[in-house]
Amino acid sequence: MAQITRDYEMSKENYKSLLDKQTAAAMSLDMERRQQSERFTILDRARIPEKPLKPKRPMLFAMGSAASLALGLLLGFTLELRRNVFLGEWELPEGTTVLARLPYIEVVAKSSGTAPWPRGKGIRHRKELAAASSVLICLAAGMLTLMSRL
Repeated sequence: MAQITRDYEMSKENYKSLLDKQTAAAMSLDMERRQQSERFTILDRARIPEKPLKPKRPMLFAMGSAASLALGLLLGFTLELRRNVFLGEWELPEGTTVLARLPYIEVVAKSSGTAPWPRGKGIRHRKELAAASSVLICLAAGMLTLMSRL
């Protein structure tokens, strides 16, 4: 009787082990079926763009140039105002004696015999020439700064 009971217990444990394995396999199969809907497949491969979307270089260069020009002009005017320097007679108080004046010198063209800048046209005064050259210098400095940072 003891041998039969022992064989029965061993068969019972064997059956329980096989039943656990079958349950685990069924659960694994069920989870695989559920994950089937969560798997993704690539339908359309990624394409490399022909040209970059950002940054737009012409716009970046234009904005950088405009900003550097504005900053250069603002800095120049601020430094001139802080130095307390005057540019011409019009900035002096009334009644101040002027010791010397720089005359306007008209350049005559040799080939045609006429002035390169007739009166009323072009850059004729020193202040206009100084303003134009300072703007060009500020623009060039801004462009150099912009190009060195890129």
